[in-house]
Amino acid sequence: MTLKLEDKWVWDLWLAPEKVDGNWHIFFLQAPRSLVDPDLRHANATVGHATSPDLINWQYVGDALVPSALGAWDDRAIWTGSIIKSDTGLWHMFYTGTNKSKENGFVQRIGVATSKDLMSWEKKEGFIAEADARWYERAAQVMEEKQDGGPSWYEEAWRDPWVFKDAKSNEWVMLITGRTNSGPYDARGTIGVARSKDLLNWQVCEPLKVESEFGHYEVPQLMHSRDGELVISFCLASNNHAATRLARGERTWMGNGIMRSSSFDGVWKVENEPFIEEPHYAARIIHDDEKLIAMAWQNYVGTDFQGFIDNPIDVTQTFETKYSLHIKSEKR
Repeated sequence: MTLKLEDKWVWDLWLAPEKVDGNWHIFFLQAPRSLVDPDLRHANATVGHATSPDLINWQYVGDALVPSALGAWDDRAIWTGSIIKSDTGLWHMFYTGTNKSKENGFVQRIGVATSKDLMSWEKKEGFIAEADARWYERAAQVMEEKQDGGPSWYEEAWRDPWVFKDAKSNEWVMLITGRTNSGPYDARGTIGVARSKDLLNWQVCEPLKVESEFGHYEVPQLMHSRDGELVISFCLASNNHAATRLARGERTWMGNGIMRSSSFDGVWKVENEPFIEEPHYAARIIHDDEKLIAMAWQNYVGTDFQGFIDNPIDVTQTFETKYSLHIKSEKR
């Protein structure tokens, strides 16, 4: 059985990194199908919650997070995030928020909510991270480029937080969908970085050194190969390929790709081809029963928007043969 709701579209997803009482807990973006136009879902997104013992048979729990009261930094919609357990056992959900009362959704920021049981969540007041103009493209730069009549991006990208524990520094590290503040506008995609000692107070840092030919890299997830190489999976829309890439005759694809590096602070090289293509999107990789499983939602099939989370996809062989990697999920 797929995770499909009669009255709601379902898309981007993230899971608690371990089973709790024999169940996987999945969280996902949702919006009413009564909107009719699926493009309207982004401005009306909340976070749903479901559980399953086997990643196939799902029990819908209900809302996990919804926008805050009018005037708050996240009063418009709640977007993609991730979940981590603190050293004390408290669950932390990091999420993206947008504001309608002041910015009409143009600026993205990151917040956090906590839970003892994955069922009831309490937001920390205020956001915990926003883009830093020293390294990242901000709304003012986008608007200035637009006013100058040149090509410009359509938002301030700062979303999809993925958090893990860095064993070397003993700090928490957050990976973020972001854009650098220089270079061709359609090739500024990068992975933003922030660091924290307590999961609540964060310092934004320089982005990863990504050899980018794309507008952005959505829904990043860090993994390790058994030989020590680092791998980040991400998803990419077909309209986010830079002109320089297309001019070389490279294929335009939409789906889920990877970048990899020999070290976190080294150069990250983006693979030329995806490991899963449309209609599957925003895949999360989990390690289950000695297999690598991709959980992804279905996007458009032709002109029909699907809006449901598909059954697990075994990608073990894909990663081992196509990329010559034996991936295991980062312990978080």
